[in-house]
Amino acid sequence: MTVRTLVMSILAVLWLALAASVWPAVAEDPTRVTPLELDVSTPKVLPTDTFYPIKDWWRSLRLGLTFDAVKREDLRLHQMNERLMEVQALFDAPVDAASQQAMAKTVAAYQKQAEQWQSRATALQERLKDNEQIVRFQSLLSSNTDWELKRQYLLQRMEQQENVNQEVKDLLQSAMEESLGGVSMTLGWWQTAVALQQSVDRAVNGVSTARQLYTLETLSQLVERALVESRDAVEQARQSAEQQLIVSLQQADVITKTNLLNDFMRLSPSPPVAQAVSAWLQPASGLPVSPLEIKPQNAAQAIDEMVQLFGQPDLVQ
Repeated sequence: MTVRTLVMSILAVLWLALAASVWPAVAEDPTRVTPLELDVSTPKVLPTDTFYPIKDWWRSLRLGLTFDAVKREDLRLHQMNERLMEVQALFDAPVDAASQQAMAKTVAAYQKQAEQWQSRATALQERLKDNEQIVRFQSLLSSNTDWELKRQYLLQRMEQQENVNQEVKDLLQSAMEESLGGVSMTLGWWQTAVALQQSVDRAVNGVSTARQLYTLETLSQLVERALVESRDAVEQARQSAEQQLIVSLQQADVITKTNLLNDFMRLSPSPPVAQAVSAWLQPASGLPVSPLEIKPQNAAQAIDEMVQLFGQPDLVQ
């Protein structure tokens, strides 16, 4: 057997092993973020798989061999999206010590790339002179705003899971901060209010109302963090997203509202989101509602308050 044949045989075996790596199928869930929404493929190899280091090595190699600056940052953002899809897939399987360790490493790698995006995007913005590159970078920034609204929802959803340890939760929280910081920093770079509104529309249209709630929470954080020159545009986008939610609730039937209630309670919303819900939904219900306080030890009372919020006593049997 020649050396060439041996190498080709080894590569073929590795390829078959990668292609054969699968995980349990997951039922369609309107609260999930799909790979298509983040412009990536469904992960075939997960961080718990034997051949995952090869996949990670290939990612680093591709970045190193991408010499066009805008394309390299585009690739970096797509790799961040891939990592979040991998972590979401790990949550779909039974969570054990090995998968939690894999989650921690993958989230840490995501956070590192988010840090790199901030520093290298800043350097790129300062040196870009070519109009064609500026247009491509502007398009990338717009796409990343759309992705970030979905990434934040996904990170929050994963951070609130009860079957992971504190290390993973802390890493997810840090990743949220780092990732959101990158977007808040770049919002004022060649992005018009129209482009920002389009990003928000893509993030809230056709998704569950629970996801819309989290998108509003993310936009509220962006308003506080955004540069002065982009703050008004972010606030307008936040108000527009809020109005879309209110309109959808006014037009929703009992079943839709019931699904919202189930989604909202199942996601165990963070206190800021829970406190904001009454303010966002009050125009839809027409009832004076005091701020909600969601406590795990008092779930029954929380459900009662949500039912009162919607003004539908028959929502929950």
